[in-house]
Amino acid sequence: MAKLPEPVTKAIMERFPKAELIKAEKETDDGKVKYEVKIRTEGKEKEVDVSAEGVILKVDDED
Repeated sequence: MAKLPEPVTKAIMERFPKAELIKAEKETDDGKVKYEVKIRTEGKEKEVDVSAEGVILKVDDED
């Protein structure tokens, strides 16, 4: 997760300690930067939206 800002990486690793990064995209929504991060943890894929400040905004399970 080297390409992500430290607050984003920290938030994901605190919530999902065994997370493996699959991909990440930087997005701007209504002038606010957020990161859409796809991870694999405990055999499942999840999509996690995280603010640039490191606040987890949303977690979706991928099918």
